Amino acid sequence: MRRMKVVLSACLVAGLIMVWGMQFATSAPGPSARNSTAAGGAAPAVKPNTVPIHTAPVRTYFASNNANLALSAGTPAALGSPISVSCPGTTGKCKIEIDNSLQVGGNSTAGNYAAIWEVRDGSVVSAPGGPYSEVPSDGGFSTMSFTENFSGVLHGTRSIQPTVVASSGSMTAYNYTIVIRVYKP
Repeated sequence: MRRMKVVLSACLVAGLIMVWGMQFATSAPGPSARNSTAAGGAAPAVKPNTVPIHTAPVRTYFASNNANLALSAGTPAALGSPISVSCPGTTGKCKIEIDNSLQVGGNSTAGNYAAIWEVRDGSVVSAPGGPYSEVPSDGGFSTMSFTENFSGVLHGTRSIQPTVVASSGSMTAYNYTIVIRVYKP
């Protein structure tokens, strides 16, 4: 009787392992047997939430400082020094993604806005590329951030100049952080 309990327990454990293994195999990624074209049905359309064009940046650049830069209404001002970035290789194109973050303050004009964008290779590509953010008129601080993308950038070294402007009054640009990522397909 004892031997029968051991054999029965072993069979039960083996059966559970087989069932678990079958469940694991049918829940694996990819089309299931029920939905596969081999089973006679059409494969379901898979629509991903996002389509990855680039998996990881090939280069990343950082610039961060306290600019303490006085801004005049409507006059674009360079934020720090130009940043040289490299699109590697001798052929092909890159995508450049730029995260901008800027703190501004010292504004006393109601309805005064600020914007940050980039000048690429000495040319205004988007003026401004980022949205205008309202700056409090009580002299307090405001922080803005914006991500800008440039696709189809030819290989070689490129110059990126972060630029900021105030819309209708003076203010001061303070702390900024610029993160530039270069992707190559």
